[in-house]
Amino acid sequence: MNNKIGGGINFILRKPVIILYAVASIFTILFSYYSILKAYNFQAYAWDLGLYSQVFYSVLKGKFFYTSLLGSSYLAEHFSPFIFLIEIPFYFFPSEYTLLIIQSIFLSFSIIPLYYITDEILSRLENGSKNKRIKRSTLKFISFIMPVAFILSPLTESPVYFDFHLMVFIPFFYFMALYYLLKAKRILYYIFLALIISLHSNFIFIAMMIILMEIILNKRGIVTRPRKLSNGMYFGISFAVLFSYYILAGFLKSYIGHIPEATYLIIGGSGSVSRSLTGFLTVLFYNPEKIISVLVANYDIKILFLILGFLAVDFLFIEYPAGLLPALPYFAYAMLSTYIPYYFIGFQYSMMFIPFVFIAGIFGIYVILEKIDISPNFKKIKKYFKNSMLVIVLFSIIGFAILSPLSPASMEPANIGYFSGNNKNINVAKINFMHEIKGIINNNSSLITGNNIFPEFYKNYNATAFPDATISEKVPYYKYLIADFSDSQTYVKNSQNISLAELAQEYISSGLYGILAEGYDIMVLKLNYTGSPELYVPSNNNYSYNYFQTVNGISEGPFINKNTSYFGKLDDNALNIYDSNKTYLLPGNYSITFTLNSTVEKNTTFIIKFNSGKCVVLNKTVNNDLNRDYITFSINVKNFYSNVIYIAYLKNQDVNIKNIKITQLNA
Repeated sequence: MNNKIGGGINFILRKPVIILYAVASIFTILFSYYSILKAYNFQAYAWDLGLYSQVFYSVLKGKFFYTSLLGSSYLAEHFSPFIFLIEIPFYFFPSEYTLLIIQSIFLSFSIIPLYYITDEILSRLENGSKNKRIKRSTLKFISFIMPVAFILSPLTESPVYFDFHLMVFIPFFYFMALYYLLKAKRILYYIFLALIISLHSNFIFIAMMIILMEIILNKRGIVTRPRKLSNGMYFGISFAVLFSYYILAGFLKSYIGHIPEATYLIIGGSGSVSRSLTGFLTVLFYNPEKIISVLVANYDIKILFLILGFLAVDFLFIEYPAGLLPALPYFAYAMLSTYIPYYFIGFQYSMMFIPFVFIAGIFGIYVILEKIDISPNFKKIKKYFKNSMLVIVLFSIIGFAILSPLSPASMEPANIGYFSGNNKNINVAKINFMHEIKGIINNNSSLITGNNIFPEFYKNYNATAFPDATISEKVPYYKYLIADFSDSQTYVKNSQNISLAELAQEYISSGLYGILAEGYDIMVLKLNYTGSPELYVPSNNNYSYNYFQTVNGISEGPFINKNTSYFGKLDDNALNIYDSNKTYLLPGNYSITFTLNSTVEKNTTFIIKFNSGKCVVLNKTVNNDLNRDYITFSINVKNFYSNVIYIAYLKNQDVNIKNIKITQLNA
């Protein structure tokens, strides 16, 4: 057994780059497969995939990175010149899946420059060593372990759970920039720094911290700085160039978006102390307790997130904390916010954190090995180092197993096993039904739908998606409305306090809309449509006993099942970003069967309420004992009912609902 392990390590030491290229290729395929499968199954719940798809498609049709979700060019919202480069592959392969594949390639192949960085840094120990206590094979093995640990890290794979985002390119560009800095190839170093900034104008703050780290590395003799420039002058010139670009980006955003005032000095995001730098400084001096309250908000989730990042390198960054300087903008942006996605697995924001942690950890390894080489207590330090490497290896394996989207055993429900053909969570017939809907929609007609359905219609510039903040009232009327009422986002209210579910309810009540398609909890409304549904599948739902509870003799439910909504479920300790699943009834005739845990007795009352109990659609009391444990009612639903509650009770006696069966007879 030991011989096999030794043989495997020797093979790695002989061909580390070839093996890493193979690893990167495998992860590219797996990440792409997972991402495409997720999007095809309408599980891409953010704006981003549909938004970026439309942005790139608009250029092919003569528009300047336009998206109907913003009502303007994307560059007016985020000045990201890098999108010009992504447009090239999209031109040849115009599909939302193209973006997911590109994202997977850059994320996976970032481990190649990370290997060369580690090898370059550690090889300097070998070249400058006097005692030669460190074997070259040990250094090579470490250089191999770190990129593998990086790609297995839950925080590296976090954005794969998400849709598509430019932040995913940060690791590759950062690693390439640092590698060329170490090799004293400054032109290439500045090119990749520029690429980081091209992802978002606010990333100039990351670039500033990278340059500050460069100066510190120069003082340690790890890198060289431009000649004839003092460190202060070099940083001052860099700051002037970067800030000038930042101001220019603000003016260009305003010009492109036809906004009268330049939009710059915007640093904060959702849940931040302030969105502007001046606002933040004002709060800092006049209301510092607000900053403290935001900092400690969701502290348990923040701490867990940081531990997951730091444990990936066994906290070795402590040996060289200057390596974390590029992560400072992330700490200011995310930790001073109440918005959970900034510090939770499943989103893109970890890309502003985890690559810098690994580089800091690699520099920490360099410092420790340097101590081993020169310290008289080298045996003690060596033992500590071996234990750290063991932690890194074990954590990468365990973290991948329990949190990776590629692991069927992952604690995150939306893992690759969730989308397997035999998984009960995925209704193949429903997915096919949703794809069929596109064929009955007139191209370029006005349309409103949910985020996860919008990518199906990204070529339509008259389409938009909830929660769209621009919709401030329940009119104007769109030609089509498509809603999935089993999806929690359908009930999410935008900043104007309107949800897609409420919009659907308003449209049906107006009498101006007909049902064009209905099935599998999906409903398509069409303005001035009076015919029968072109696509129709009766809905059948069951709620078992675990959805109900009995309090003071009254059995009611169903209560929310939080495990069925990906975006609605963050964690038991976390705050929900979105409401969880809702109960509902679509228009039509229904047969509804109550099954109790005992026979139905005289004077048992059955009630069906909706709209949070404000309206009653059924209120029946049984006049005689029934020699069975179930009773069936027929009801007619003329509108869309949300927050439906089923109740059964018998005075002075406990009644427990065992099951509710809902069968739609016709639309």
